Amino acid sequence: MESDERKPLLPKRQTSNFPHNEIANSHGSINNGTMLTSDGMIVTYSHIITNDASDQEEVGLKDTPQHVYRRRWYILMLFALMGFMQNISWNTWGPLSQSVKIAFGWTNADVALLTNWGCITYIISAAFYSWLMDAKGLRISCVMTAGLVFFGSALRCITMEPRPATFLIHTAQILNGFAGPVLMAGPPVLSAVWFPAFQRTTATSLAMLFQSLGIAGSFIIGPLLVPIDNTTAVNSTVFSNETVAATRFNILKLMYIECVCSIAVFLAVLIYFPDKPQLPPSVSASSDRIDFKTGMRQLLRHWSFWKISISYALALGISGIWAPLLSFYTLDLISETEAGWLGFYGSIACGVAGCIFSRFTDIYARRQKRVLIFLYIFSLCACILFSLECIKRIPFHRGILYTTYIGSTASLQGCAPLFFELICETAFPIAEGLTNGIQTWLNNFVGLIFLLVFLIPAIGNSSDLQWMNWTMVGATAVCIPILLTYKESYNRLDIDTIVVLNDETDAPNSFAEIPSNNSTDGSQPVA
Repeated sequence: MESDERKPLLPKRQTSNFPHNEIANSHGSINNGTMLTSDGMIVTYSHIITNDASDQEEVGLKDTPQHVYRRRWYILMLFALMGFMQNISWNTWGPLSQSVKIAFGWTNADVALLTNWGCITYIISAAFYSWLMDAKGLRISCVMTAGLVFFGSALRCITMEPRPATFLIHTAQILNGFAGPVLMAGPPVLSAVWFPAFQRTTATSLAMLFQSLGIAGSFIIGPLLVPIDNTTAVNSTVFSNETVAATRFNILKLMYIECVCSIAVFLAVLIYFPDKPQLPPSVSASSDRIDFKTGMRQLLRHWSFWKISISYALALGISGIWAPLLSFYTLDLISETEAGWLGFYGSIACGVAGCIFSRFTDIYARRQKRVLIFLYIFSLCACILFSLECIKRIPFHRGILYTTYIGSTASLQGCAPLFFELICETAFPIAEGLTNGIQTWLNNFVGLIFLLVFLIPAIGNSSDLQWMNWTMVGATAVCIPILLTYKESYNRLDIDTIVVLNDETDAPNSFAEIPSNNSTDGSQPVA
């Protein structure tokens, strides 16, 4: 049944595992050449000369030269900084859960709702932004995103009086949440447009690394700038007026710092952030994508797509909420400040692990499924040990607490770039914005349901929140058999491995070169 889920990209042959020369021989010959661009660059290109015109249309290859631009790293840096600022602003309040009780008289449910606005707005706007990225390009999408983060940060600087400040902070979280779809679903789109096949997963992971760094920064910067005594209090009436005023002043100082940084990123994106390079970096980047409506209909019947999406959304959707609320379920073991440092270490580990896993799968292609299953099993074991220590079923030891928390979050959140690229490979030629938009929509929907539990008074205001840990354990365990039944396919990579992309600084070392069949002198093209 799975073979009928999508139209084959290479006609009449299975393309997952056979030599590149066989691909060329089955469809025609490979034509290599060089050209001089308008700005004086010499670039090389390769394309397939098919034996049949209908084959060329079905394969989806174009007679287009390819080139890899060094400016792709600057574009990636700007995108990554947007993700950093959006995440550090979104996760401001979780690490300050005790401080805001002093400053504004909030409860755990109030803090959870602020976090939940990211999921709510994502669910509302994901379809629009998926269409925007695919139909209108990255520039308008990213300018809108950076602007939303900036305006949201600015609103929080107006006042610290509890009533108006609460309203403005919620409004700011909503604006910040509307910036989330581009930054969460956009990394695979950017990597497909700007990066060659052997760097795509790495580029996706680097963009997501800075999102993890934003979460990590919020765990450190917030508690450092808004310090409180390790006193558990239900509301601000426990504290003196001077303590309340000092806490509000420190929070306002944090708001100003984040606002200034958001302005700088917004201006940088506004000045220069093109939709795409002049020449594509790969054959698949220049290939036509299925239109939005047709792609949506095809995905509804694509079982492999849903297996990946559910495995990603269920475990990482809960983990993305569970990790930032670390101080909720560790307050009996460590202070809020120490929980902030533990969250910082965990977020850094998530980003670094994602880069390592991504680079591994870029070099050793077609191994994502095995890597994902191994990481899920490791995360499950670590999360079980962490949960047992939180309920004191095993003797408390800081080393075990740190190791199990960091190991669980890093191995799970580090999977995200692999999921993003794998779903693009499976669903190709459906557009990357649509496939990742649906996958991340499911992720946020799961997170929304998880956070809505806090609105139940008996649960949200309870001092015992260990149910969060065991929910994380169950979600991870359910995903493992789903991953085991998934059948790997690499449709986009099958197209790109036909092509030899000759670049003097970025020559791939993991793809076999294909000798030219049409060179006039029998030599390789000049890089």
